[in-house]
This record gives sequence, structure tokens and C-alpha cells, in this order.
Amino acid sequence: MKEKYIRTFGNSYICNSPNNKKLMDIFVSQCKSHGVMYRPEEIFAYENEFDVSDGQTSIFDTND
Repeated sequence: MKEKYIRTFGNSYICNSPNNKKLMDIFVSQCKSHGVMYRPEEIFAYENEFDVSDGQTSIFDTND
């Protein structure tokens, strides 16, 4: 098993599926049909719109 892995992926930390194209097509199609962002640059741009100057919200915070 180890030898097969090394032959297939070498020392790569990224191991794409042999079906990567088909799986990504399904993923993109589903994201689009449900209005979900999937492009990293779009997600990070959206994330940067939030003001985090007050710090992270805690589950123990109350509005009382």
C-alpha cells in the first residue's frame, strides 16, 4: 500500500482524486444551484467585510 501511494502521489501533500474533475464539476454545480460561495478569493473577500475589532464572540456572552 505504501509503495502504491508513493508511486501515485510521491511526496505531495495534495492528493487529488483520480475523479477530481468530475467531483469538482458536481461540487461547483451544487454550490451554484444553492447560492453557496465556493471560490476562495470570493470567500476571503466576504470574510474581510466583517468588523472583528470587538474580538471573538463567546458562547458565554449574554445580551442581558
